[in-house]
Amino acid sequence: MDIKQIIKQYSSGKRDFSGVNLAYSDLCKVNLKEINLESASLKEANISEADLTGANLSKINLENADLRKANLKGANLSNAILRGASLRGANLTDAIMQGANLELADLREAIAPNLQNTLKGAKLKSTKISKQSQTVTKHPLKDKSSSKAVQAKEKLDSQPSKTEQEIQIPPLKPPHSEEEKQKNQETKSKEVKPHPIPPEAKKIEHKSPEHKEENVSPQASEHNEKSGEN
Repeated sequence: MDIKQIIKQYSSGKRDFSGVNLAYSDLCKVNLKEINLESASLKEANISEADLTGANLSKINLENADLRKANLKGANLSNAILRGASLRGANLTDAIMQGANLELADLREAIAPNLQNTLKGAKLKSTKISKQSQTVTKHPLKDKSSSKAVQAKEKLDSQPSKTEQEIQIPPLKPPHSEEEKQKNQETKSKEVKPHPIPPEAKKIEHKSPEHKEENVSPQASEHNEKSGEN
């Protein structure tokens, strides 16, 4: 039975194709949702971008098969032979892979919420798994150190900058109490005041007109005498 016959029978409603031999076949982009291919052989087949959602692929031989970007969501791949197969970018969400042989397989960029749980119980010797496709479980010590770093950053962010510190205005002092006011007044009253100048010192001595000496020039005196003689 070749792939064309399977697709034709699948279109008419048949789903059970367990044990068929489709090695080296081209199933690229075919829609075979919920198909039963248990114990079938698809060795080195091209199944890239095919839709095998919910398919029964238990005990299937997919050695060196091309399953890149294939949709294997909810598929049963328990005890399947996937040695050397390429599942790069394949959707393995909710897939069952207990006991599957994934030695030398390529699972880089595979899609799964928790790939570690999906691959639990599978043989993963020399399997290629990228960090992006794995759900990394954080170590408690690393979480603690990272939380400390976050706290330190938040502390720095909460502190005011130098500009803010310079702009800060010191709080105003409270008004003086009545006792302080009285003490200030007493201190001012005790301050040494300058000795007043007596009024006598301020008086300016003025000579009377009688004591004033008249300064008469010799020319004026001669003129007076001549005028008397005349």
